[in-house]
Amino acid sequence: MRTSTVYFSLRVTLVREKSVVLSSTFNTIQDLSKDKGSKLYGTENYLLVNHQEMLKTYKEISETLPNLKKKNFMKPTSFINRKMSPEKAVADIVFVDEAHLLLSKKDSYNNFNQDNHLEEIIKQSKITIVVYDRKQVLKFKSYWDDNLIDHVKRGIHSEVLLLTNQFRIRAEEEILNWMDAFTNKQVLPLPKSAMTARKDSFELEIFSDAGEMYKKIQQKK
Repeated sequence: MRTSTVYFSLRVTLVREKSVVLSSTFNTIQDLSKDKGSKLYGTENYLLVNHQEMLKTYKEISETLPNLKKKNFMKPTSFINRKMSPEKAVADIVFVDEAHLLLSKKDSYNNFNQDNHLEEIIKQSKITIVVYDRKQVLKFKSYWDDNLIDHVKRGIHSEVLLLTNQFRIRAEEEILNWMDAFTNKQVLPLPKSAMTARKDSFELEIFSDAGEMYKKIQQKK
């Protein structure tokens, strides 16, 4: 019976330039897969993302590095349905970015006829590394809860790494705390620093009218 290892990286808040970190890690693995002195020599590895613009970004990055090939960046359904020789039917290491976008149910219209993406990816991988943000589940066909994830992980070795820091937003600590609380369904009083923000600092503003918000954004351009 084939064993699989799954690593779940759960993002509670935004992590700075996550795609850069992932592409750099994947590039290192691909470099080692070409190194005859490495234990990873000859391995078949992939980076998957169920988002067209992100996939395009990864493929553009691959054009600048010698051991990154476009064929190793795929959408999950394409990876699952790919045709390979029997000896390469199982990939070695598979990264899954934006894993909260994986299908959690059958989607025949888009050529996916199994129960869910993650289970099929794990079946076709020796090691699966999943980057997932439970706060970004957007569609019913990509609805992942703890019960479904536990079901998929059943019977395989898995580890969870929890990432809690963010570096994308440069703002006062009380603003960051307010945003973290808001994503956890707690509405706190607006931080004082949001009312007295300097021109060059992060702005937090609440709008009751989407049109007014749009106008304000246009003024910032």
